Amino acid sequence: MNGPLLASAALFDQQVLGYAARVFCMAVSLGLFAFVQESKPARAATGESARVPIFHDHFDGGSLDSSKWMIENRPANGTIQGHKGFFTPENVDFSPGMLRLKLVQSTTADGIVSYGASIQSKEKFSYGQYQFVMRMASTSATPSGRGSELSGSVSSAFIFVNNAETELDIEYLGDRAGLLHLSNWRNTEPSQHPSGGFEGFNDIRQYEKIPFRGAADAFHMYVIEWKPSVVKWYIDGKQVASHDTHVPEAPAYIKLNLWGTNRKEWGGVATPGTARYMYIRNVSFSPME
Repeated sequence: MNGPLLASAALFDQQVLGYAARVFCMAVSLGLFAFVQESKPARAATGESARVPIFHDHFDGGSLDSSKWMIENRPANGTIQGHKGFFTPENVDFSPGMLRLKLVQSTTADGIVSYGASIQSKEKFSYGQYQFVMRMASTSATPSGRGSELSGSVSSAFIFVNNAETELDIEYLGDRAGLLHLSNWRNTEPSQHPSGGFEGFNDIRQYEKIPFRGAADAFHMYVIEWKPSVVKWYIDGKQVASHDTHVPEAPAYIKLNLWGTNRKEWGGVATPGTARYMYIRNVSFSPME
């Protein structure tokens, strides 16, 4: 190739490279490569340095990971006169590409019967950060569909062992839209179930309810941060509560459940004949640094 042709080719190459560089910079500035960042695991912004989870599950494998979880098949919370509650494996499924827990209630000759769903980790965990991405129970049969809260249900993500020797709660009641119930328990007599009624529990529990709209309408990131002297709760990266009394210390299981009620004091009276669904997209645990 002669000299003029070589010079022309070199100039063309420089122009092409310069154009490609400008296109790349423009794409970055517009966020067209954001998918690279979004593919990384999400972390809650809690003011702490980034932590690496030692336990996590996205529930996207089509079935429960039996190395991590067990499905509960037993009588459920909320069984009182005129109401019987159960956790049943049939109400745990993964058809939406995530964990879906179902609650159904019916009227029988003996009163109201509720069939909910619950899973529990096989391993116990201690101080650290627990993250849940979930949508609280509504009538929506799909993760992104419209639905409404109905009286007679409790959606829960919590840490628990031995009759509340350790218990850290995030609870949403079907009859009290717009409120989340957060509590930590330390039962110093774990061989006995806590007693004394709602107010009596204050001897072993710190509790508060906070206003929060949309828990049953969309997914949100909930975080429990458990340290030896304090428990903090975050929603979508914002701290919403901090408790420093009755902080537990015993390692405990992660539990996720949806259960039925039939009482005005907690969860509300039952709503027979209409199914409700709770969705969990992700659960993780990162130990305290």
